[in-house]
Amino acid sequence: MVSNIRITVIIAMSILLVAVVGCSFSSPAKQDRTSGSIYYVSQNGSDKASGKNKDSAWKTIKHAITKAKYGGEIRVLQGTYEEEVQLDNVGNKEKIKIIGYQGRPVIDGQNKLKLGFWLTGASDVTVENLEIRNYTDVGFGAESSSDITVRNLKVHDNGFNAQLLEDWEIEGYGIDIDAVDGYLVEKNEVYRNGPSPKKFPDRLMGTGINTFGSKKGKIRNNKSYENVGGGILVEDSEDITVENNEVYENDLDATADEWWDGGIWLDGGKNVVIRKNNFHDNKGPGILISDEEKAKPGGYVIEDNVSKNNYFGIYIWNFGTNDWPDKATISQSNNYFSENEIKDVLINDYDYDPKTLKPPPKED
Repeated sequence: MVSNIRITVIIAMSILLVAVVGCSFSSPAKQDRTSGSIYYVSQNGSDKASGKNKDSAWKTIKHAITKAKYGGEIRVLQGTYEEEVQLDNVGNKEKIKIIGYQGRPVIDGQNKLKLGFWLTGASDVTVENLEIRNYTDVGFGAESSSDITVRNLKVHDNGFNAQLLEDWEIEGYGIDIDAVDGYLVEKNEVYRNGPSPKKFPDRLMGTGINTFGSKKGKIRNNKSYENVGGGILVEDSEDITVENNEVYENDLDATADEWWDGGIWLDGGKNVVIRKNNFHDNKGPGILISDEEKAKPGGYVIEDNVSKNNYFGIYIWNFGTNDWPDKATISQSNNYFSENEIKDVLINDYDYDPKTLKPPPKED
């Protein structure tokens, strides 16, 4: 009897020991995963530290994301960080969040660095509560990515001297979303982005919030103002909602190059909703809608917007009509176009010379 009990206890202890060893010594692949972990970045930290708490914080955001690239939360403490954060394939295993913690830290390009944040091939990444300023090309950008959230950022004085214009066709942006499948841009303040001094070589202007070739996006509750160029651009994109934004005092007047930008410019794509926005006091159209490449976009919904004290309330061109396009193309309701300097509603079958409001000369 005693012998049997002793054997049973030994077996049970052996099983427990195997279980403990299995938990304590996980495979290297699992050790590299940091899902749910919290890390810290401080301007007084060191990239040789562990990053596990404030006293052992890392020094640079780029290093932190590289270490926690498979998941977790990176808390950036107050201070000024002078760096470019360019990374590929982050967040593809688990969600990763980069957040300004206990205040709003500043990411500063010192008027010489090109890109504040630039994520390529990223997934499930959130960037929140930071100030991004003084980058020559772009404050925050994501390309060829999915499920990107940009929230509660102050993005200003970027894109004033674009260096990447020839290689990437970047004209100078505050926030740039390019070929992203699933994004949320909300509660950001985006201002004074674009070329400085104002100039138009090769149609160069900027955009506060620029999106291109993307799907399933929401742009909501942002302020985009005093940019040299557009407040918001939605180009060649599908299933996008733009709502509850205030877009004002943007300098959209590029008549030196005979073209307009817009408080919001919608071109190409399909199924785009522009709802409950306030476009006011822009130098150019509050709302600009075009079919620049004659791609016959459709499913546009324009409703419950205010557009006043701009040069134009709304300017629509290249849909082959001088009246509102059919409802399958543009459905509009309950919009308020009033008190605009040149005209409240301008619709042309193709683009007119904005200086004269007359058709361009016919080509021979």
